[in-house]
Amino acid sequence: MRTLRLSADAIVGIGIALLGLAFAVATARVDVQPLYAKVGPTFVPWLVSAGLIVTGSLMAWAGLAAPPPSGHEVKTEWRPVAWIFAGLIADWLLFKPAGFIIASTVLFFCVARGFGSRSALWDALVGAALSIGADLLSRYGLNLNLPGLLAGLWR
Repeated sequence: MRTLRLSADAIVGIGIALLGLAFAVATARVDVQPLYAKVGPTFVPWLVSAGLIVTGSLMAWAGLAAPPPSGHEVKTEWRPVAWIFAGLIADWLLFKPAGFIIASTVLFFCVARGFGSRSALWDALVGAALSIGADLLSRYGLNLNLPGLLAGLWR
């Protein structure tokens, strides 16, 4: 009898697919008024949902189907996985109350730590710079005002 052991790839893939499913459920709940345009406001969220579900499913499948290396036990490092998931959860929880810049900075910081960075100050500064740049680009390039505590600083 073969026991099923979930690799980190499989667990992350399952998490990504479930996130896509949550996006799809949220998108289905959007109240869309009848429009004359063929592409409505839910087109991109449906596209993102499908992409997350397909990508997560493929990643989970690859993690489950990969044969174990011969000769030794594979040790999964859970700390990087925990850092990345903590960043995703923090981003989700902070986005509305703290806003895009702060939530994205925290996400960048956690993912950088998950990938092995040892410089907390540098991670926070780079994350803040990228988040501010993305906020300014969306504000002035796309005319899209993202929420947050710092949203009123530049108009």
